[in-house]
Amino acid sequence: MVAMPQWTDQPTNAKYVEDFWRVGVRARAREGFIDDFEIERCVQEVMEGERSGEMRENARGWKAAVEAAVREGGSSDQGLEEFAEGGGRGCGERGREFGSGVGGVCRVFEWGMCGGSDNLAN
Repeated sequence: MVAMPQWTDQPTNAKYVEDFWRVGVRARAREGFIDDFEIERCVQEVMEGERSGEMRENARGWKAAVEAAVREGGSSDQGLEEFAEGGGRGCGERGREFGSGVGGVCRVFEWGMCGGSDNLAN
């Protein structure tokens, strides 16, 4: 993967791609622009570079993790099922329970649906 961040959260995403997940490289701007030489350098690094094998292996690992999460009985499948059982409202006791079980996803949802910051603390 070649990350070319342009706006808001993209520089953070590019940092994760290159430094944490190690599945690609980040294109670096020169004088405010990413030129064709930089894109070529990045593509070569990903396809044939010293770390290309590591990047491919890490990508395979992430693919396996995602497939496990979305298959029946996986963590995403269970989270979606719990959300649906709660009526999809995201508010009230059921929403807080759901939010605490899957990384706080519902807490953000509660903020938008219920309009109260007190939900973020629960």
